[in-house]
Amino acid sequence: MTPEPRCLRQEPLVRNITGVTAVVHAGSNLDPKMHAHEFPLISLLLQGTMRETDNRRSVDCGPFTLHLQSPGYIHSHEIKSKEAMSLCAMFLPDFLDRMTVPPSALQTPVIYEAGSVIEVGLRIYREMWASDEASNMVLEGLFLQLVGEMDRSGCPKDSLPPPWLEETKDLLNDRFLDGLSLIQIADEIGVHPSHLSRTFRKHFGQTLGEYVRGLRIDHAIRQLASTDRPIGHIAATAGFSDHAHFSRECKKHLGMTPVELRRSVRMR
Repeated sequence: MTPEPRCLRQEPLVRNITGVTAVVHAGSNLDPKMHAHEFPLISLLLQGTMRETDNRRSVDCGPFTLHLQSPGYIHSHEIKSKEAMSLCAMFLPDFLDRMTVPPSALQTPVIYEAGSVIEVGLRIYREMWASDEASNMVLEGLFLQLVGEMDRSGCPKDSLPPPWLEETKDLLNDRFLDGLSLIQIADEIGVHPSHLSRTFRKHFGQTLGEYVRGLRIDHAIRQLASTDRPIGHIAATAGFSDHAHFSRECKKHLGMTPVELRRSVRMR
């Protein structure tokens, strides 16, 4: 089923799962006052741009950015674009206790811009529009998966990553469209390719290729949401062999084809 946005400005879409309240809403204004939440809350920006400010810094974020606001985290939000659309969900103690969520989970504010957390968030957004009897059960499982992915991404490692590994990640973030090979990356960083490959997977839980593929998918879905460029052009510039290849990867990771994804985030 392809989600069809309705007039969210007047009537937000609300789903109440046991222990989780989720809302998809649209609008041009948020309360700019500093505030905090009693329970963990996530906010996935689907369209527009937003600035999050706390007592240390301000961060501007675009579409497909997920914010985790931990209990007691003092912050404010300001919509910077003409309009915005987002998915918000608050996790109540009943859900966290029933699902035996570790006490350490959801306790640190984080902004996610790519990877499995965003992919699961978009699957939740798609399922929000479903109305069949199994939908609540599916949503409950997806919310649990989201919490698990967030906890996994922030879990402490048995050793700190070497400085060159962060340099590797920065290189990939900057040049993921350049088609760099493992040998080229290792040469730039100054380590042996096999050592680079093993260490990257140990600390980040995925191969270099998987990480780059995720960056390309994230880049492409942002293009789908924010431009009217042809899907074939977006697929080619993101490094996919053709439209069909991009569609398969999009369906595999997000549960939607590019056409469905573009339609789902366009407010009407």
